[in-house]
Amino acid sequence: MSDIDRTITAVGVRRSEGGRLPSPGHVLVVADVSVSSRGQGVVIGSLPAVFVASDGSEHRALPVDASSATAVLEPYTTRPVRVLFDVPRKVALSGQVRFAASLPRTIAG
Repeated sequence: MSDIDRTITAVGVRRSEGGRLPSPGHVLVVADVSVSSRGQGVVIGSLPAVFVASDGSEHRALPVDASSATAVLEPYTTRPVRVLFDVPRKVALSGQVRFAASLPRTIAG
């Protein structure tokens, strides 16, 4: 949707994040994203995103866990969203986060 802007503010590699652990041999790639609404409000759980690793493999965002509450992004506001990816350790150090071309009204992982 053209009324939603997404800006990546930070990306890091971690062994755990908020009590969540990666699969064996993997690490968590953590992307902090600033989501802005230029029009109507939306409900945010997570963003439809993939991490494209250095070998070209794509890794979908992990589903939001129960401890992460869904947030409402009011019109003309900005809110930070943390997106996690479970990526093999060997290819996690270089790559990029890509978003789906359009966002649905309810953003879900």
